[in-house]
Amino acid sequence: MSESSTSATRHVLLVEDNEHDRVAFRRALRKSKINCHISECQKAEAALELLQSDGKSFDLVVIDFGLPGMSGLELYKKARAGGKQTPFVMLTGSGSEHLAAQALKSGVSDYIVKDPAQGYLQLLPAVIQEVLQKHEDRLARQRAEEALRESEQLHRELAKVLETERGTLQAIIDSLPVGLWIADAEGRIISVNEIAHAIWRGAPLPESVEDYTVYKAWWADTRKPIIAEEMPMARSLRGETCRNVAVDIERFDGTLGTQIMSSAPIKTSSGAITGCVAIAQDITDLKRAEEALRKAREELEFRVRERTAELEEANQILRDKERALKSLSNRILSAHEEERKRISRELHDSISSSLTLIKLSLENSLGQSQELSGPLSNSLKFLAATVSETIDETRRIMSDLRPSVLDDLGIVTAIEWICRKFRTTYPNIQIKELLQIDQERMPESLKIAVFRIIQEALQNTAKHSRAEFVDVTLRENAGQIELLVEDKGIGFDPEAILSKQERGLGLSTMRERAELSGGSFEIDSTAGEGTSIRASWPLE
Repeated sequence: MSESSTSATRHVLLVEDNEHDRVAFRRALRKSKINCHISECQKAEAALELLQSDGKSFDLVVIDFGLPGMSGLELYKKARAGGKQTPFVMLTGSGSEHLAAQALKSGVSDYIVKDPAQGYLQLLPAVIQEVLQKHEDRLARQRAEEALRESEQLHRELAKVLETERGTLQAIIDSLPVGLWIADAEGRIISVNEIAHAIWRGAPLPESVEDYTVYKAWWADTRKPIIAEEMPMARSLRGETCRNVAVDIERFDGTLGTQIMSSAPIKTSSGAITGCVAIAQDITDLKRAEEALRKAREELEFRVRERTAELEEANQILRDKERALKSLSNRILSAHEEERKRISRELHDSISSSLTLIKLSLENSLGQSQELSGPLSNSLKFLAATVSETIDETRRIMSDLRPSVLDDLGIVTAIEWICRKFRTTYPNIQIKELLQIDQERMPESLKIAVFRIIQEALQNTAKHSRAEFVDVTLRENAGQIELLVEDKGIGFDPEAILSKQERGLGLSTMRERAELSGGSFEIDSTAGEGTSIRASWPLE
């Protein structure tokens, strides 16, 4: 076996009704080098229940074929039908090799025949190691096959993207509003678009830089002829980037014109030049209006600066108002929570205490007065029961207003409490919480926001989702505090809900709580596929 297989603690489930055989099994494994933890069941029914529970996971199951009630083979088949892929080793009695063969045909990983002399115990560690290794090899092979499939799919997708990008690039080249030339490392023109043909009234394809003399051009500012080696594309093949070079040209139909040309080298990641690209725009008509454009540009720039200053001032006012609004909303939420806390405390200190005193007084009167008439006694009992129900309702109201567990024991215990309460109230919905957070690092305002978001999200799940499962996760991840409430219910359209005037399901309230406490909020829901509510805050 691999080093990881022998050093890691293996969880083994032994299903054996014979106590003597169970003791021998444990002794044999202790003598071996297998580092394992052994759980035991005497009946197949108990083992099946243990295998199907969410809290248990085993690396190997060793089962006796001849168990009372459900047989070992039946246990294996039911476990497989439930989706368990744990390897099984079947123990059979001497002379029962045909049962072992039947088990192997059904998919059992291996079998051991229990001989009367218990020689099988010497084979037991080797068989278990081999089964565990084969299981690990099978899992590794499955992972490798899945990785290969993903790689092949990625290759196909990349090929498709490349083909699409190639077509897109060609379409871009053809649709550019400027002339475009592309040359290879020797200066051979390998691509020219229609605009380039239009600028020169034709576009020959030189085979080298020396052939660039076919293009007759002069520097626009000096009227000096441009030789082939000074052409912008020739300079770019030497590594130079030319920008907005004004050039007077003689077109191939004999007419004159002016163009602005730019060029740049095409380089590999290592810096090697593999060619160059050049673009040109005919500015013959525009050149005549150059002065007017300059003046218009100066006027425009002045107006832009003036307008930019006005917009910046307006934006600053809006930012100040937004900060003030957020601050006010945050204070309102804080005041709301403090008021709920105060009301809850007053209910506890006054009404709840008084009701408890009344209840105790009524019960004391009933206990001490043996001579009360039947109707009076019944009335007192009814009053006592009513007061007890009122106390329970008062406590429920206090809990809804502000659970004392949040202030007394912290956010982790408060979340566990609300999940327990959810299980009691909605027994048909299974809830699972994963809390991996250092609550000492969370500010009190954030704890309240997290608790209220979870409370609202669970209420929505119970009322609207029709889900059977809901997960609540609160953890630290990459410098963030992350909250996730996820169900597999009927889902909904978040945009449709948020667009309603009433802003139903409390979504806007949850978003406001998250954002006002410095975090972000996301809802991912699709009809028929469930809902995920995610909020995150930077961990200071």
